[in-house]
Amino acid sequence: MNPNLTSLLQLASPLLPVGAFSYSQGLESAIDSDLVKDETSMRRWLVHGLRDVLARYEAPVWVRLYRAIQRQDQVAFAGWNEEFLASRESLELRAETAQMGFSLGRLLGSLQHALPLPLTSLSYPAAHAFTCHCWDIKAEDGLG
Repeated sequence: MNPNLTSLLQLASPLLPVGAFSYSQGLESAIDSDLVKDETSMRRWLVHGLRDVLARYEAPVWVRLYRAIQRQDQVAFAGWNEEFLASRESLELRAETAQMGFSLGRLLGSLQHALPLPLTSLSYPAAHAFTCHCWDIKAEDGLG
C-alpha cells in the first residue's frame, strides 16, 4: 500500500484522537430550529455546508495554509490561521476548531513533528494542512 495513502487514511479516520466525534457542526441547533426535520431538509443542510461553507471558504483557506507551510512562510501561515479562527460565527465554533487544532498539534508533537511557530490558538485546518505537509500528503489528496 502507498505509504502516503496510509497516512491519509489515518488522518481521515474517525478514530484520530482530536475530538471531532464530539461536534456536530451545528446540526443539533438546525434540528431544534426546524431547519432539519426530514431527509430532504437534511440533504439541503448538508449541501449548503459542503458547497457554501467548505468549498467556498474553508477549502481555499486550507490550500493557502498548505502552500504557506510548503514555502516555510510562517507569517502567512499564522495570518491564515488567524483569519480562519476569526471567521467562526460563534464562540462554540471557534472553540471547536481550536480544540481540534490543539489536539492534532499535540499529536504531531508526540510524533516528532513540532509546529514551526508558537501559536496561541491553532485552527484545525492549519493543523491538518501542516500534518499533510509533514506526512508528504499532496494538497489535492489532503483536501480531497
